[in-house]
Amino acid sequence: MAAFPGRRPQTLLELNLTEPLVSPEADDPIARLRARGRRLLRPTLRALHEAAEDRHVVGLIAKVGGAWPWGAMQELRLGIEAFVASGKPAIAWAESFAEGSRDMAAYVLATAFGEVWLQPGGEIGLLGVGIETPFVRGTLDRLGVEPQFEQRHEYKNAADALLRKEFTAAHREALERLAESIFSDAVETIAGARRLPADRVRELIDTGPRTASEAQAVGLVDRLGYRDQAYDAMRTRTGGKPELLFADRWRPRRKIAPPPHRRGHVAVVDVRGGDRDWAHPAWSTRPPGRKRHRRGAASRCA
Repeated sequence: MAAFPGRRPQTLLELNLTEPLVSPEADDPIARLRARGRRLLRPTLRALHEAAEDRHVVGLIAKVGGAWPWGAMQELRLGIEAFVASGKPAIAWAESFAEGSRDMAAYVLATAFGEVWLQPGGEIGLLGVGIETPFVRGTLDRLGVEPQFEQRHEYKNAADALLRKEFTAAHREALERLAESIFSDAVETIAGARRLPADRVRELIDTGPRTASEAQAVGLVDRLGYRDQAYDAMRTRTGGKPELLFADRWRPRRKIAPPPHRRGHVAVVDVRGGDRDWAHPAWSTRPPGRKRHRRGAASRCA
């Protein structure tokens, strides 16, 4: 349905979560170059939180899959939960979750949506959490390079990848405890989202993988269908033909309100720039008799 002139149309937010969203540092040119053409995490999170309160945004739909870092997945999942809490429909659609430990995080992310769809030919094979550590000491020995590091305690194992060719007992213990902690958190998250007991979720993981129909029968997914069917279901649920827009491109319409005229306020002016001594003859270009000025990084209060 076309919107009237000057009237905002209904919008259906879309996410492509088949690869991790990136959050490059502003002062890291290499990271910014590698992030070109990829979806950004911060704008997406901001859109999810603000769109939850915008009546013109009618829903959220996403394609989910791929290998996700657990930290980035958990941060994005909180944003999706905030959107779902507004009561608006949200659908996660996936081709498959059959890549073992690689897809575990993607499935946990999908459970944040109100409804999980799986392609009829897909599978769910949640094999737990895997942690890999490459050891390059053998390569360094062949190159004639001898790494020298000081290790304060046995559990300070950041340098083990360069110093050793295999796990020490302490290094293995630390990673096993980390993997168990992540796995337990994933089980509790899945159990809460799918309304299943935690022991039942562990049993389903241990007895997988499962076909799409089997996954639906045990409650791991809600519906089976192809991507176009998921989009048609969302359009039917939102009542019309909302415009599709990637979440990180969505911007709210803000109203600028004048500040209230009250006394007792403090104004802070943030001035940034290089600090120079204008009295130095090599930097001073002021005519004779002109007062000296000084600028620099400072904050002034009025």
